[in-house]
Amino acid sequence: MMPGGYRIAVVPGDGIGLEVVPPAVALVDAAATHRGVSLTWERFDWGCDRYLRTGEFMPADALAILADYFDEPPELVLAALRSMWAPRSKAAAFHQSFKERFVVRERRDEWELHSDDIEAWLQTSSIRTRLCDLAREDAELTQLRRLEQEGERADADAAD
Repeated sequence: MMPGGYRIAVVPGDGIGLEVVPPAVALVDAAATHRGVSLTWERFDWGCDRYLRTGEFMPADALAILADYFDEPPELVLAALRSMWAPRSKAAAFHQSFKERFVVRERRDEWELHSDDIEAWLQTSSIRTRLCDLAREDAELTQLRRLEQEGERADADAAD
């Protein structure tokens, strides 16, 4: 977390449709504002549209860019990206429920999200349960990453 808030990297089109990102950002912004949390969004143009324009999904130095973004060594960023696969499936299920509730019913050029609709959705028991599960999994993943880092440091110290 950055002082006073969170930095969030957004990669539209990385398996989440481009049509989902704007309302998803609006949803998260609304929830953050409601909770008094500050968010800073950074969009990375690393998806299929980029590939169609340039012939590459992301720049050659993508790992270095992410390492700088997260202020971590590239090896740790790569390890974190590899370990994110399992939790991502539950986050994808949460994303799907948002998409079904707010996006599928609307035509792409007529989206209109109302904060009271989003707030009501966030207060439903099923969504609150999902958010709690995701928060718990995120805490568990953070703990696992910390333990992995400690183990790697201990191995490196032992090798010296």
